[in-house]
Amino acid sequence: MALMGAGRRPAFTLELDEIEETGNELRPHLPDHTHRFNGPTPVPRVAMVAAAKPLSELLVPLTLDALTAVDDKDFQKTLKNEGNLPADFKIELGKRYG
Repeated sequence: MALMGAGRRPAFTLELDEIEETGNELRPHLPDHTHRFNGPTPVPRVAMVAAAKPLSELLVPLTLDALTAVDDKDFQKTLKNEGNLPADFKIELGKRYG
């Protein structure tokens, strides 16, 4: 309300504390009186970035499927080779699109 009174609109952000360490957390960190291990210690972002491989070493080019069955020359063959389709459905596919 103070921002609105000053002529500014409030800005909202979403902080997801389970993705990376940001310092803004929604979970309460209650004391553990049992002295048991209470979960992993978060790894600082600087250490994660330093240990990460470059994306160029992790990613490989992919061939995407065609957007429609009409554009996909292998669509019928792919459907006929599916192991989870009932046999009568495969027969009907052959009749209609074979």
